[in-house]
Amino acid sequence: MVLNATDPLTLNKFQQNKNDLERLKEISDRISKEYGCKIIVRPEQKLGNSHKNYLVYLAQNSYRKEIKNKLEFLMNHSHTWEDFKEKASALNLKVDDTKKYTTYLLEGSEQTKKIRDRSLKNDKFLKENLKERIEKNTIGYSVEEVVKLWNDKESIQEKNQEKEISILVEDWQIEKETENFLYVTIDTALDKEATIKIPARCVDKLENGDYQVFIKNKDRFSYLELLQENTILM
Repeated sequence: MVLNATDPLTLNKFQQNKNDLERLKEISDRISKEYGCKIIVRPEQKLGNSHKNYLVYLAQNSYRKEIKNKLEFLMNHSHTWEDFKEKASALNLKVDDTKKYTTYLLEGSEQTKKIRDRSLKNDKFLKENLKERIEKNTIGYSVEEVVKLWNDKESIQEKNQEKEISILVEDWQIEKETENFLYVTIDTALDKEATIKIPARCVDKLENGDYQVFIKNKDRFSYLELLQENTILM
């Protein structure tokens, strides 16, 4: 495989990153396999992540998203800053504005460290901007109404939440396993062989050597397909 160090059209220098190198290795291996050439044996790798670890990560870090969602909701259903804090408390969001920075804590959750308003990385969640936005509201809501509206909103979102599909992939179907991806060989509709790259966060390796793959309807995976003699489509 020969690469031109300079793009003949733009004259830009070839830029290579880790993903490009891995992709070129994959293409080289598939061409070598097609023509019966020797394939370089590389050190065996194992998945560096798993679906189980990914779910733990989401659970531990989802509080930032929930805080933002509650702040967004409260800024539209409060009429003063004190009213905002009272309703936040009713939604189990503790607001502490007694120090230099306003902080937020989801009570009853796994969150142990308070989050500063500035760390939410959106200026509209800063105390001064929240107060300015709240003062523009003309419709008043009681605490009870706000709690009911929030619970209704959460119930609708839960019903619409996309469910995961679990697929068992047996060991013989695996082409290789790397730190970031699981490579699964499949037959396409055109009776051609292709390899799907499944991110490690979507895979749990079972004790018997098989793999449990978790996907959602909108998930997209890259794949390599041998189209013709020297052409590979990614």
